[in-house]
Amino acid sequence: MRPCPHRRSLLWLAMLAPMAGPTAAQAAQPTAAGFDLITATEAAQDRAAPPPPASRAMPHPAAPRIELLAPSLGKPMASPIDIRLRWEGVEGAAVDPASVRVKYGRLGLDVTDRVLGAAKVNAQGIEAPGAKLPAGEHRLAIEVADSQRRVARREFIVEVLN
Repeated sequence: MRPCPHRRSLLWLAMLAPMAGPTAAQAAQPTAAGFDLITATEAAQDRAAPPPPASRAMPHPAAPRIELLAPSLGKPMASPIDIRLRWEGVEGAAVDPASVRVKYGRLGLDVTDRVLGAAKVNAQGIEAPGAKLPAGEHRLAIEVADSQRRVARREFIVEVLN
């Protein structure tokens, strides 16, 4: 019987796994002081990226409505920040909490698992207290869909001083 040609590479990966850093889910474990939403390295990589092309897509008029409750925008703030949004379905559609997606910056880094690991999410909204961000300007986009698969997106930019 001939050995599997991928066995050596799989074994090598298994040996390296304990040396690797924490996964995104492990890094986002909530603590009394909050959770790491973005690392300084990720923020620097995002600042170095070219701006994304302007989107001309129009949201569906009956997409869920998303209201940003916190943080307060327009003034620099200290990290950690609390993120609170409220949403509601339109035309009798219910918002699906399982559809929540959180993207960071120009690169659209998916930080959903980090947020959901520390947040309370339900059909009415999301509360994610203690999100740690390095100093600088940060763009977050929250997406949620309703029972009719209509997607709403809300972007906001926060400036963090540390």
